Amino acid sequence: MRKQYDDFTQLKLKDMSKSISDMTYKYINPETDKPTKVPPSHYEKILDQVTEKYMSDITSRQFLVIMYNQLNSLKKEDEKYFQQALLCIDLGINPKDLRINEQIALEYTNEFLNERKQ
Repeated sequence: MRKQYDDFTQLKLKDMSKSISDMTYKYINPETDKPTKVPPSHYEKILDQVTEKYMSDITSRQFLVIMYNQLNSLKKEDEKYFQQALLCIDLGINPKDLRINEQIALEYTNEFLNERKQ
């Protein structure tokens, strides 16, 4: 059994706004005994904002999932280089420009992290 709501959710934004405006007009204010007039553009602005926020949330979540999957696969591939790369990022060091003392510090830090895991 198809309901009016099912048809409503299939409407485009402008048509949906007009429909809500019509529903609002059918409400008779008990104090004035007149219908309530709200232009469709009012509802259109509200519905459009909700859509933008919802799409932004979905996009952000998808981006996070992509980054997580990539980082997780890199970690599984070679955890040592993964940890060292994260350290370089945190410290703002480019691995191409590592000096000897920085290379040694990365190795010691990696060993320290592995010892703490066990």
